[in-house]
Amino acid sequence: MIYFALLGAMKGAVFALAGWGFSIILGILGIVNFSHGIFFILGGYLTFTFAKAGLSPWLAILAASSLVSVYALAIQRVFINRVMARSHMMVLVLTVGLAIVARETMGLVFGFNERLLIIEGVNERTVALFGNEFPLVEAVAFALSVVIFGFFSWLFRRTATGLRLRAIGENTEIARILGMNVGGSYVIAMLLCGFWTGLAGGLTIFVVPMDLHQDVYWTVMSFLVVVVGGTGNLAGTFLSAILIGVILFLSSIYARGYSDSILYVLLFLLMLVKPTGLFPSKMIVAERK
Repeated sequence: MIYFALLGAMKGAVFALAGWGFSIILGILGIVNFSHGIFFILGGYLTFTFAKAGLSPWLAILAASSLVSVYALAIQRVFINRVMARSHMMVLVLTVGLAIVARETMGLVFGFNERLLIIEGVNERTVALFGNEFPLVEAVAFALSVVIFGFFSWLFRRTATGLRLRAIGENTEIARILGMNVGGSYVIAMLLCGFWTGLAGGLTIFVVPMDLHQDVYWTVMSFLVVVVGGTGNLAGTFLSAILIGVILFLSSIYARGYSDSILYVLLFLLMLVKPTGLFPSKMIVAERK
């Protein structure tokens, strides 16, 4: 039971990586990006392509994540910037449309078949922890999530850049009056979002088959971990992602076929009791003023 819970926590680390990207964009730009799952899928497909072309698996993940961050920045500069000041509903419609176009374009470029990256010496490798063997990729994902959480905590609490991002998230107009570079901060936010979400996708394609239509699932799951953890709380996002990973993994073993239903029922009950999430915070303030 404990072993399975630890495996679930490791799988939940991927939700944290994807959820942090969603949380940053929601908190700083003040938008809900319904094309967020595309960043995840694109990261996986690019990792697959680079690895099959001969690049080492870890360099393939890094290269794919970097390109996803560039793609995220491009859609923000070319499309999202044009409508975000007008209406949140327009942003929702726009990002849904961007997701559809990106999905079909990726199908033309990569093909519509699902992908699972199998590399000798990676997929079958395990690491010994607490007297048990755990898959290498899941262990790496968990370790990365801990390191990245530390990075975000340092960035948003200890650096001038992070403090500017927090200030812009709290009140964009006041930040502009004070002379802060709002546009430049949006660039940083989109690059961070794209990189970490692409990284999550690059790790996942080693573990489970990935297809183009899974972008909706990953958008929804990213949204869930942010809402459950408490909008604007990066630590809450991490803890809720681990919790959701454990629930999904344990229910897939002990209640096969009902894992998603069990998760959504539990989350519904949680929202009735704690509508602001488990750990509401203003580490990154999501409410726009």
